[in-house]
Amino acid sequence: RQSSKGSSTLLYSHPKYREGQYFTYTDWSGGIYASSTMAGTRSGAIMATCWTALMSNGIDGYKQTADKVLKCRQYIEKNLHGISGIKVFGEPGVNIISFGSDAFDIYRLGDILTSKGWHMYTLQMPAGLNLAITPLFVEGSTRDDFLSDVREGTAKIMKDPSAKSEGMAAIYGMAAKIPDQAIVSEFITGYLDAYYYTK
Repeated sequence: RQSSKGSSTLLYSHPKYREGQYFTYTDWSGGIYASSTMAGTRSGAIMATCWTALMSNGIDGYKQTADKVLKCRQYIEKNLHGISGIKVFGEPGVNIISFGSDAFDIYRLGDILTSKGWHMYTLQMPAGLNLAITPLFVEGSTRDDFLSDVREGTAKIMKDPSAKSEGMAAIYGMAAKIPDQAIVSEFITGYLDAYYYTK
């Protein structure tokens, strides 16, 4: 069988050669960014499906969807304000909510939410989590399920708020304490190398 035209594979004889193609950025408030290439991880296929969705839904369809998403964001934001230990950053105006905590390591909550199937973006400077509300979020009980998991995870952490962090929480927590971000970039390059290593 053959792959589609434009598909290719780049194989290196030694991992040290692979490091030249990595892109890392550690000073972004959106978190530590690492990608296997300067171009990132977005393929042309994603852009093609976005264009198809735009043409299929039309302006009216997107207006209706945007209204539902914004109402969902308002609902989630209001409820996050009511969870002890959680602090919403700023005043969200679109479909993104960023939140953190002064009471515990918010990355611990991120690990808990990830283990429950939620895709959370980690932030730094200050430490936080970022939730992007999509049209899938407004369906059924999704928003209430998310809030329930935040409440449950926060309550679990608050039983021992100073407990040792593990998983991604430990990585982000460690990275935030390193004054020289070049060291963090080297660490992330090592992580990418381990991720792409084959034997």
